[in-house]
Amino acid sequence: AVESLLAIGILLGLTSLQVLFGELIPKNIALQYPERTAILTALPMRWSMLLYHPLIWLFNGSSTILLKLMGSQPAGEHAHIHSPEEIVMLVEESRAGGVLEKEETRLLLNTLELRNETARKVMLPRNRMLAADADLPCADLLALLANSPFSRLPLYAGDVDHIVGFVHIRDLLRLTHLRRQRPAERAALTVRAVMRRVLFVPESMAAEDVLHFMQREHQHLVIVVDEYGGTAGMITMEDLIEEIIGEFEDEFDRATPAVELRADGLLWVRGDFPVDELNDLLGA
Repeated sequence: AVESLLAIGILLGLTSLQVLFGELIPKNIALQYPERTAILTALPMRWSMLLYHPLIWLFNGSSTILLKLMGSQPAGEHAHIHSPEEIVMLVEESRAGGVLEKEETRLLLNTLELRNETARKVMLPRNRMLAADADLPCADLLALLANSPFSRLPLYAGDVDHIVGFVHIRDLLRLTHLRRQRPAERAALTVRAVMRRVLFVPESMAAEDVLHFMQREHQHLVIVVDEYGGTAGMITMEDLIEEIIGEFEDEFDRATPAVELRADGLLWVRGDFPVDELNDLLGA
C-alpha cells in the first residue's frame, strides 16, 4: 500500500513539474517576450524538425493508412486553420490575458464582424440619401452639395429608383470652369458630360464583400438595390471604415449624436441606430 501511494505521489509530482516547467512557465515567458523567444528558439526548432522529420512522416503516413482502412477521411492541412469563431475567442482571451489593449480588441472584433453584416445594415438608407436629377443645371447641383457634408452626388433619371450615375464636386467645379472658357460649347457641356459610372450591389451582399468589391473597382460609392431593383440606399468607403474604427466626423459633418441623454432622464436614440449597439451601450 505504501509503495502504491509512493508511486502515485511520484506520478503526480512529475506531472505537476512537467506542466509547470514544460508548459506554463515557458508559455508565459514567450507571451511576455515574443520576439526574443522566437529568435532563441527558431534554430533549435528547425533542427528538431529536420531530425524528427522521418519519424513524423512515418507516423503521419501510418495514421493516414489506418484511417482510410477504417473508412474515415483524414483531415487535410486546412483543418488546422482557425475558424472565425476561434479567432474571436483567441482575441477575447488575449484581451483577458492583457496581451491586447481594449482599443486593439475592438478593432479586431469589428473587422471580423464585418463579414457577418450585410449591405443593408451598413448603408445610408434612401430617405437620408442626397440625390438629384441628372438634368439639373450645374449651378443647382453645386448649391446642393455646398449645403451638405457630401462630396459625391448620385444622379437619377426621373426618380431616385433610377440612378444613372454620380458626380463629384470637383467635376462640377471643372465643368463650371470649362463652360466659362468655352462659351461656344456651353450647350454640350452639361452635367451628364462629366457624370461618372455608378456601381450597384444587392442589399443582401456581405459588407466585407462590398468593401473588396469597391477596392477592386476603385470606387468610393455604390448604390444598394433591393430585391425589386429599386434603390434601397448607398454605401461609401467612409461608411465601411466607420464599421471598423467607429464613427468619426470631419470638418463638414454636422454634430448630430445618435444617442443623447436628456436633462429629464430620457434617452434620445436616432431611429436608425443599431439595436445591438444600443444594447452594448446600455450593458443589456
